[in-house]
Amino acid sequence: KARDYINIQLKEFQVKRTAGLGTMYGPTDQQLQNAKGDKVKEQRIVEETLLPKLQQYLKEIDDGSSKECPKKQALCSALSTVIQRFFVTRSNPNSPVDKVHHFVSREKSFKSRLMAKNRKQDILGHNLRLQPYFEVTRCNHCQNILWGVSPQGYHCSNCELNIHRLCAKDLKEECPGPAQLKNAEGSKIGKFIDKLSTRNHHQGGKRAFSELE
Repeated sequence: KARDYINIQLKEFQVKRTAGLGTMYGPTDQQLQNAKGDKVKEQRIVEETLLPKLQQYLKEIDDGSSKECPKKQALCSALSTVIQRFFVTRSNPNSPVDKVHHFVSREKSFKSRLMAKNRKQDILGHNLRLQPYFEVTRCNHCQNILWGVSPQGYHCSNCELNIHRLCAKDLKEECPGPAQLKNAEGSKIGKFIDKLSTRNHHQGGKRAFSELE
């Protein structure tokens, strides 16, 4: 589905570009052609088009700190990866490029180092640890899918709770304690997860649908 969605977006972009609306996204085709192979002109395009867009996304994420925005985080990582891999020759801690996780970088960015300090949290008895998710998993707090740049959320090693990083700040239920998954049905942990799911179910449908759009 993701590939089909991207193909549709590419077709829409090509139609707008053919219609002469390509400047909606940045430089004209002629400007791009003239800049090809010219490092000075390429750098100017990066500074005038790509960096401002990255700064805009970062500002929107900061302004919306009360609500997680994995889509913008993924866009920031994709954009910073392109800039860093092809146009930036040296690292700069003050640059927005180095404040975002890069998809193919082996070096830890500023944000990665900051996140490393917050890999573990203890909230209301929950032993929360950041972890990557490799299959569809919903947040037990808001019912939305845990997705985006890895690690996507926290996992409680005691009660098997899965939750967005920002949703963890709103967690109000105490951890019922360790339990085996195979014995979870009808147990304290099972009732705890059911309580969370039932309480937030009326919000989950709309939010999950909006995330997939």
